[in-house]
Amino acid sequence: MKDQWHFCHSYMAFQPSVILFAFFDLDLFSILFIMNVAIVSFNDCSLFAITGMVSLLNNANRFYHGEVTKHFNVILLSTNETTAVNCSYDMPLNCHDTIFNYDKVPDFVIVPGIENNIAGRINNSKSVCEWINNMYSHHSTIIGTCTGNFILAQAGLLNGKTATTHWQAADLFNRLYPHITLCDEKILIDHGQILMGGGTLSFQNLMVYLVEKQMGRETAIALSKFMLLDMNKDPQSAYAVFSGQKTHHDDAILKAQKLIEDQLSQKWTIEILAPKVSISVRHFNRRFKTATGQTPAEYIRRVKVEAARHFLETSQLTFEEIVQEVGYEDSGSFRKLFTNLVGITPIQYRHKYN
Repeated sequence: MKDQWHFCHSYMAFQPSVILFAFFDLDLFSILFIMNVAIVSFNDCSLFAITGMVSLLNNANRFYHGEVTKHFNVILLSTNETTAVNCSYDMPLNCHDTIFNYDKVPDFVIVPGIENNIAGRINNSKSVCEWINNMYSHHSTIIGTCTGNFILAQAGLLNGKTATTHWQAADLFNRLYPHITLCDEKILIDHGQILMGGGTLSFQNLMVYLVEKQMGRETAIALSKFMLLDMNKDPQSAYAVFSGQKTHHDDAILKAQKLIEDQLSQKWTIEILAPKVSISVRHFNRRFKTATGQTPAEYIRRVKVEAARHFLETSQLTFEEIVQEVGYEDSGSFRKLFTNLVGITPIQYRHKYN
């Protein structure tokens, strides 16, 4: 009994935000940890993600060893001076408190995605970045979902680490944080004290993962079955849509891109493309990569794989026929290319979308 009390007393000394309930004989296996989870809420954040995470964590409380418990205590913290937040699509949200008034150190801090004006939002995120850094230094686990990971990057928490975000925001992330290795195909990344989810709905997988880490796999499986969630979600690359970079102003390269996309069956090479847009072969590769961020060979492969995805989604052509349509001869090598870029095999992709 004395040893058990010493354990509890020591644990509370290092984890001030953890409340322990001991029942009768202080059996350690009956000790229930209540974990404080603070979801940071700000203007233009995803209300869908916030309400979804609240629902998932509170439902997880119902499935712990088949009993109704309160393992996760979820609170919403506004980054405004008041508790009122104007979420995406002008949806109002009234939080429990603000980051300026809340005087505890939560076990977990969750940053939801930004749905509007990402660049503008992170340029005005100094106060929330400072607060998150303070919580991190006091041993809170920081969790970013979707484009909320921009705020983690802005706070400097991702320096020297791999990161993920929504596939559609990957180019912006790379431009703003070139020193961070972005793995935008990842649905989930775990760096211990920092967790990240990728695209919009990946917060679901992230919450199930958190439940599994804190409450066990049995509880996570029960939650995923109740919520009809897939615990083994495909990589983001299976959902991403490739649309080549065309915001540059190099007319010759734009013409080359159009040729590649319009004439899919053509077996394009630099030697064929360069003369068609009046650029020397020597300079074509450099100009193309400067304009699009990819070499001509990489761009050609991505365009052909994107076309193959479209055929798999909308037609009943065999894979071998699709390979011919996109200008490849070896179906084996194209299957390998498709799987590497998309993250799942062509047959898996067709079953998913056709």
